[in-house]
Formats: sequence, structure tokens, C-alpha cells
Amino acid sequence: MMFMNLFCTLKKKFLQNFDSPLAATYNGDSSSCCKVAAAGCPPAADAQTFHGKRWEDIRTWTAAIKLGRTANEALECAVGLLRGEAKLAFLIEKKRGGDFGCWKKFLEWAIEKFEKALVLRKTDFFGFVANEKRQEMALTDFVATAFELSIEAEIEEVSTVRAIVSSLPLSLRRLPDVEKISTSEELLKAINVLSGQGKLAWEKKPLFKRNNPPKRTCYHCGKGGHVASNCRAKKKEQKDNKVNALLCRASGSHPLRVEGEINGRP
Repeated sequence: MMFMNLFCTLKKKFLQNFDSPLAATYNGDSSSCCKVAAAGCPPAADAQTFHGKRWEDIRTWTAAIKLGRTANEALECAVGLLRGEAKLAFLIEKKRGGDFGCWKKFLEWAIEKFEKALVLRKTDFFGFVANEKRQEMALTDFVATAFELSIEAEIEEVSTVRAIVSSLPLSLRRLPDVEKISTSEELLKAINVLSGQGKLAWEKKPLFKRNNPPKRTCYHCGKGGHVASNCRAKKKEQKDNKVNALLCRASGSHPLRVEGEINGRP
């Protein structure tokens, strides 16, 4: 528990240091994290909205909703606090005849719908850090998202740091300060230093261009500038052969036409 609290604190600090789009989810300013008094809840009670995002814990949310409320009050409050994907999923299920007549049935549906198995969350983390498309996002966002996924999957700190460091560009991994990183605090410190030096970026792959375009040579006629499939001489020969075959059949003679003598006969 102490490790998870420390990890969450480090994640918040990281997102505050960098203007990451993920920071809105954790800095207390997002609508998904701000506390609102929902219709149907007791006047003195505030609760968080639930959007069905992967970083939201359905069990923690439902436990907070139920705390200090009766089953009917909790059901009314929970339905009123659904937002975005979660609300859409609820309305679709209700239209299909889903039974939400009591808190217990709503709770069973919500957990089945929005709780992700721990093994799948671990797969998401390791798949994310190994995905080649990670370079399409800013490096700071990549590190922040990797931390987020590791917290959700409850992956050990050493494994998390090792996986993130191994996914950094080779030029950064070879730096002495980066090679010896073993804790999340050291990783956060190194990220701050590299960012201040302007080195926190993915490596750009060089574009190789030919000075001279490749020369194409036709294997049929031996001339350059085209290939056999576009060779005019080859197409003309094919056309002439078809015409000769048609003329041969039209004359009623044998389709085999030769010049000269065969067995001493013309």
C-alpha cells in the first residue's frame, strides 16, 4: 500500500512538471475528478463522476458511492454520476432490458463491464512500452502513460523502471546517469535533467535518398528506361504472332508455318 501511494505521488509530480494531456485527469481540475453533488445524493454528500476510462477504478468508485448511503440512495446517486462512455454503456444496457432495479444488480453489472483483469492490465503495460508507435507521442507523455499503466497493473517498481528505461532512445540509454537508474525517483530526476537540457526527445531516423535513380533495363530488348512489361518491341511481337495465328487459321492450313525445307521437302 505504501508503495502504491509513493508511486501515485511520483506520477502526480511528473505530470505537474510536464504539461501532459494526462495531467488533467489527476491534477484535480478535470470534470472526472472534481467533486460534484449529484441529483439524488444526500445534500451534504459529494461524490466523483465516473466516465468508464481505463484509469478509473470501478470498485473504489462504487465503494465511495455506497459509503453512508442506503442501497436505493446509492443506486440513484451512481446513475446520476455516470458520464461519457459509462453513461452510454448504461443506457444501451438498459434499453436492451438490463435489470437495474436494485443496487446489487447495478454493482454486478458495473464491475463486469468496467473492471479489467489484472493480467490484461499487465499485458497493456508491456505491450505499450514495446509498441513502435510509441514514438508518435511526446516522450514525456510516453513516460507518464507508462507510469499510469504500471500503477493500474500493480507492477513492481523495479520492473516498471526497467521497462521504461529500455524503451527510451538508445542515445539516452547510453548516458551514465540513465544507465544506473533503478528507482522511480531516479528516473524522474533524470527526466527533469534531460528535459532541461533539451535532450528529452525521440531519435529521428535519417532519410536515405539515392543520388541517382536506379536504372531500369528491359531484359527483352536490352534497352534502358523501361521494363519488359512495358516493352514496345515485345508487345509488337506478341501482336504480330496473334495476327499470324489468325491468318493461318483463316486460310485453313495447318497452324504450324515454317520457312525452308523439312525432310527435303519445301
